[in-house]
Amino acid sequence: MLDTTQNDVLDLDATNTVLLKVKNYIQSLHSIASSDKLVKYIQSDFTSLCTTYFNITETVNTSFNSKEYTDINQVYQILYSVPEVFKDFAILHRDIALQLQIATFKLLNTAGEKEKIEAHFLESKQVLLEAASALEHSILSGQNNSKARLEKASYALQHYKNPWGVYKSQIEDVKLQIKQIVDNNFFMSKTISVFKDIKQSNTAFLDQITEDTSTLLKHTNEAIKTVKDIKTIDDITPVIKWIDQTLLSQSKVINIQEDYAASIETKIKKLSTGTVPVSTNEGLLLTKTIDFNKTVKKWFDFEILPILIDLIEQKITITTFFKHSLMNLKSGLTVEKNNNSLNALPSQIESLKNVHSTLNENNTKVEKTVTSLKNTFAADFNVTTIYLDQPFLEVTIQSSLSQMATDHSNFFTMVKDKIYKQFNYLNTKLEQTNLFSDQNKIEDSIQCINYRMFKEVNANYDNLFLNKNFIGNLFLSPRQKQEASIENSVAQWNNGFGKAIIITGDKLSGKSTFVDYIGQKYFGKSTVVLKKDTTITFDGRKFKTSNNLKDTLDNIKKGFSNKKPLIVIDNLELWDDDDFSLLDNVRALLSFISSESDNALILVTTSRQMQQHLDNRIRFTEAFSNTIKLDKATFEEIYKAVLLRHGASHKTLISKKHEPLSAKQIKQNVLKLSKKVDYNLGEVLQAWTYGTTLIDNNKVVYEDADPGFKDFLNKEEVIILKHLLLFNKITEIQLKKFVGKSYETQYKVSLKRLLSTKVLLRDNDGQLRLNPVITKDIKQLLIYRGILN
Repeated sequence: MLDTTQNDVLDLDATNTVLLKVKNYIQSLHSIASSDKLVKYIQSDFTSLCTTYFNITETVNTSFNSKEYTDINQVYQILYSVPEVFKDFAILHRDIALQLQIATFKLLNTAGEKEKIEAHFLESKQVLLEAASALEHSILSGQNNSKARLEKASYALQHYKNPWGVYKSQIEDVKLQIKQIVDNNFFMSKTISVFKDIKQSNTAFLDQITEDTSTLLKHTNEAIKTVKDIKTIDDITPVIKWIDQTLLSQSKVINIQEDYAASIETKIKKLSTGTVPVSTNEGLLLTKTIDFNKTVKKWFDFEILPILIDLIEQKITITTFFKHSLMNLKSGLTVEKNNNSLNALPSQIESLKNVHSTLNENNTKVEKTVTSLKNTFAADFNVTTIYLDQPFLEVTIQSSLSQMATDHSNFFTMVKDKIYKQFNYLNTKLEQTNLFSDQNKIEDSIQCINYRMFKEVNANYDNLFLNKNFIGNLFLSPRQKQEASIENSVAQWNNGFGKAIIITGDKLSGKSTFVDYIGQKYFGKSTVVLKKDTTITFDGRKFKTSNNLKDTLDNIKKGFSNKKPLIVIDNLELWDDDDFSLLDNVRALLSFISSESDNALILVTTSRQMQQHLDNRIRFTEAFSNTIKLDKATFEEIYKAVLLRHGASHKTLISKKHEPLSAKQIKQNVLKLSKKVDYNLGEVLQAWTYGTTLIDNNKVVYEDADPGFKDFLNKEEVIILKHLLLFNKITEIQLKKFVGKSYETQYKVSLKRLLSTKVLLRDNDGQLRLNPVITKDIKQLLIYRGILN
């Protein structure tokens, strides 16, 4: 028991001072009459209350540390009891400040919700008043100086560590979070204003298109009525005059799509990157960092542009059709006038009725498309969707596939390109030249593929270079730098740190071989390799995997009580089908990593292109603690791998002149291949087989006579090949779903050409895959064209 009679140096009535400040705070809070004033009140008055509370508590804390106090209960209350309640009080203020701000932004974003916002403000104010009253009551009840209370206080001061330092730090953090919330107001208000401006411009543009198409319909109705009113030859002249005036009015219609593109581009440039508080979790303020400029541009590119371009072209086509119809009418009426006859008028009226029917049908389609676009903007193009638990302005994979200029173009340049193409033409001679040029490229490319394809005569030798399972661990090429990184991560994971590792690399770079090796060396039977539609045994349990990665991971999780495994997901891009999209499965994986990476070490492989593709849509790479790149091996690793495999053949390498190749010549040839394929280990091993020919049981001729693959690809073929580089496989049915009606008119013939030239190969299961002998060539072509990075 502490001696209550000693240390009389300081005798502060600290609790009453705090109590008075809280009462004053409550009194002032009653007078707040609006949401924005309440936020300002929290920022200023509550922050001031915190400062006063800190000063009082620090004074008591100093007296306690120097043992210069007399009132045990007061010290206990100020340092031990009140801080917990005050911390909760501070967190409540932070949460309410954020919710009030979100409500205000929603009001800025959507008109007509003022009553809801007002009700929300009143409820928030009432909650704060109740919380302040609870704090006041807690302080008052703590002033009870009963014997039991004093004994409790004395025991706590003697045996429990002073918690004030921890509470002070936590409350200071909450104060900073409140400041961050309030400071965000200007950025978000400006961003909402730009979004509204863009939305209004879009609405005006769509309304203009609707009005223009409706005007054509009205003009046609007027034309029918005017022609019906012709009773004499003299009546034809004013009708022709009306036609001329109508045609003149149409010729004066401005190309609004150009103005629209320039206007939207200017507006989007005003958007910038910002970190926005979106929610809270106990003592944490959760934020999202969004590059609004880049995100909005991409959303326009993929979600709006394809529909908008069709709408613009539809408008241009139907306007041209209308003008031609009027000119035909004018010509017909002129003939009638010259012939002094009205016999053709019934056929003219019937023709105009057909024009009216066509325009009416088009008008219905335009209105439907415009309504769909407006609904898309209303539902998705809102800044406040950032507060939802979903990606902001997400771009679907289907949209990105069907859009040609995925990474190197944008909405505005593409609109201009569409317009400029109307004035471009090629003369017949140039077309013929291009035709022969393309045919030559196709023949050269077929020759290249044929040169590289597997030859039965070389089977025994080539298998040493191509079949990793046949090679076994004896011929594994160590990737020392990458393995050291893995070893370090495994050690940290064994010490209790959550770990997830992503391994990236081009095809044939050795990702699968590397993860197999890591699993065997460091985890043995505790390695679980996840594949779709297979049976997996883990912790004595067997279960069948589906295409739902979440269910598969949940089944694995059930065995964590007994084992801490290595979970390998090789070729992540394969977890994609009609029922469970790649994005859904990736999100399930990221959630699993977040919660279970201390119970299981997760190893994921994918290509660099797919990694970038996912990073553009979600925070993919950030979820992993370590990234290992296998794109390039060292020349020493490559050279050793070639020598190991050739040595196992027990054959002599000779030149085309049948002279033995020296060690220096072999090294030069390996170096040449390495440079050619950017030091991709698997590509070098594969390319080595292209130039080898077995001439007898003991000799192999090496000659690099690869003719090279030529770029003969059209737009549709490029889109198909980009998808295959990302996802590894596709079927005709999937392609048809992605590209819609254009499959029959554009993609079907392109797909057939890719198959006939063996650029694509069909597996036994019907899947179409890129021919592995030209994977590197296709990737380089798409990079050169600006389709891939």
